[in-house]
Amino acid sequence: MDILLAEQYESEIGAPFTDSLTGLYNNGFFQISLANEVKRSERYGNVFSIAIIDVDSFSHFNLSHGPLEGDRLLKGIARIIRNNIREVDLAARYSGNSFVIIVTESNCQQTLVVADRIRNDVADKSNGDSTVSIGIASCPDDAATARMLITKANEALV
Repeated sequence: MDILLAEQYESEIGAPFTDSLTGLYNNGFFQISLANEVKRSERYGNVFSIAIIDVDSFSHFNLSHGPLEGDRLLKGIARIIRNNIREVDLAARYSGNSFVIIVTESNCQQTLVVADRIRNDVADKSNGDSTVSIGIASCPDDAATARMLITKANEALV
């Protein structure tokens, strides 16, 4: 009984910061973390990047396979993201079918390596049934504010 209570307590403690479906951090926690990384970059000159990961044709996938399969796909992609980033990096669910990662101490080229691994793993594990598009922006090279970093990464998705 005590073990179950401890597990429930642990689960609830993380709840305000995590996405209930994927277990990744939520957008609110990402925004706070991004603001802190920008401040750290300003103060110490650290380089970091963000990558926005968008599930391609997710609406069509949901219509074809149903929302339960759509949820399973999102959980699987979250697991792939988690397995392809370092412990010092941060992964979050950005919106319905989008994820974002903060890749610390990495420029765009270094982050592209991570993005390619994620993109390839998604395609491999779904047997080509699902793909992702990834846009990358680096601080301070591409932008020096959180808002502009997100804008630049979104523009890179197109």
